[in-house]
Amino acid sequence: MTIYTKFLSLGVIGLTTAYSQAAITWGTAQAITTEIDDVSTNGVLHAAVNAASVDLVDGGGVPNPDITLNGVVFESGNINDATNISTTSFTQNNDANLNVGNIGDTTNYQTFLGDIDFAASGGTATIDIENLVIGNQYEIQIWYVDNRGGANGDRVTTISSVGGNSVDLNDQFAIGTFTADTLIQSFDVVTAGASANLTGFQVRDLGAVPEPSSTLLSGVGLLALLARRRR
Repeated sequence: MTIYTKFLSLGVIGLTTAYSQAAITWGTAQAITTEIDDVSTNGVLHAAVNAASVDLVDGGGVPNPDITLNGVVFESGNINDATNISTTSFTQNNDANLNVGNIGDTTNYQTFLGDIDFAASGGTATIDIENLVIGNQYEIQIWYVDNRGGANGDRVTTISSVGGNSVDLNDQFAIGTFTADTLIQSFDVVTAGASANLTGFQVRDLGAVPEPSSTLLSGVGLLALLARRRR
């Protein structure tokens, strides 16, 4: 193999790696408790979506305002309208109050958990998180609450991504993390026995992941400083 061919091969491998999305690692599903305990404020907010755009409780189709939870502003409206989010699946403003057990401790949290969006396409729905910073670590927090069968906990939504694990949500939330390899990161939503459903989610930028060499040098410097102080 010539030097040129070897260089070209490495370049192609590098491009492939750079443009392949990262796997999302999902933690276990968590029971919904209180707004202040549940809603993450780690890092810096990148996107936050309150999937409902119309409040059907009063039957009047009154638009929902943005909802603030633990200081985080969740945009109301169709998921496709949210900042830094794109999807061709959640294109309808289908909402219904499905939180009959009033899960959540505050009015805002109960309102947030009381509506969902349905994917018009059915089956698997894909959501893209856009405008990411390559090399930064991100956190995704997703909620799903539904009582389609007449009581909370009758439906399950599965969240997954290519190469990563999956998590099932049943009146619960979960947090996943990934380090951005591209400007866009996708995740999939599947709801058993129905078109894809989602209550809401947020994406938080946790900042750049330290380079291994930088971490090593910092450690070496710290050891040298400690050794000098002992003399």
